[in-house]
Amino acid sequence: DDDDGNGDDNFDNNDVGDTSDTCASSPNEEKNMARRSSPSSGTSSVCSIHIDNFLTSFGKFTEKSMYTERGIKLLQWTIWLISQLTKNNQRLPKEFSPSFRKLYVDLSNMRYVLRLYGFPGSWAAVRGGGRPWAGSPPYSYSHSLSCASASESANSNSNSCWKDGRITTLANVMAWSMFIYHPLEHVAYANWTMPKLLRRIDGNKLSAWSCRFWLAFIVADWAGSYLKNCELSNHKKTLLMERNSISNSISGSNVLSKSHSNSNNNAHDDDRNQNQHDKIAKEIEAIEKCIKMNRLQMVRNFFFFPPCLNWSLDKWATDPLLSENFVNGFSLAEAIVCIYQSVL
Repeated sequence: DDDDGNGDDNFDNNDVGDTSDTCASSPNEEKNMARRSSPSSGTSSVCSIHIDNFLTSFGKFTEKSMYTERGIKLLQWTIWLISQLTKNNQRLPKEFSPSFRKLYVDLSNMRYVLRLYGFPGSWAAVRGGGRPWAGSPPYSYSHSLSCASASESANSNSNSCWKDGRITTLANVMAWSMFIYHPLEHVAYANWTMPKLLRRIDGNKLSAWSCRFWLAFIVADWAGSYLKNCELSNHKKTLLMERNSISNSISGSNVLSKSHSNSNNNAHDDDRNQNQHDKIAKEIEAIEKCIKMNRLQMVRNFFFFPPCLNWSLDKWATDPLLSENFVNGFSLAEAIVCIYQSVL
């Protein structure tokens, strides 16, 4: 059912992880970051600005295609599961399971085409030193974990201020790994679909190399998500202590107001403390959501790892390390977690 030059039909090496749901920075922030990294004079400056403007516009254009790809991914692995479960069912038409398997392969090829949108995003991330993919913590600069004062942040318009510099370093590793991954995967797919035109290219070998860079992406993404959650958890503890202190102040003020006839000053202090209390509560809520997103990203990377390792080996298409049921089962599990992460 799948004689297209790739050697096998369980070749879905296109489940590349993304960081869009893990407290990523907005397109405007990425644009500002890219501009600050541009040369300041001459023809190279003009060229660099044009490139950054193109990459930013391209990112906005493809912003929703990522969610389309996630839906297709879940459909693909669900169709594969149906094909496997009905393979030996005598009550169904003989063509039922093979037809679903063909649809599964077609959906996989469709996702390879959607992969063409991935290279400009990785290029933009490389030009930004990985900072666009590092994202930013969901709290204000006025607290203890901020990397700059509020006035400095307002002047720089930068929200990329993780205290742990390893987070940005890992994001840069992710960016470079995808920058190399995409061209290799594109050429491999071209060889599978046009083998007579690209006879000198070994698509399976190129795909194995691309997945080795994807493997580096997965490890870096998992480690980065872990470090983000460590920093977020520490900041959350600081906020909780601050909130408890304010709550105690409000309680003490209420006791004093009952014992004094003139409580205007106390009422003013109460309003100010309550506003600060509510602000901190919202910040804690945002941090908790970000922690949850990062945990889901780590779970996705856990499910990504075995299939990616399998596809990274030289003989992945002819003598795979892991069975198809194992590889595709993990891929289906990742797709389910991915959809859940997307709707949060």
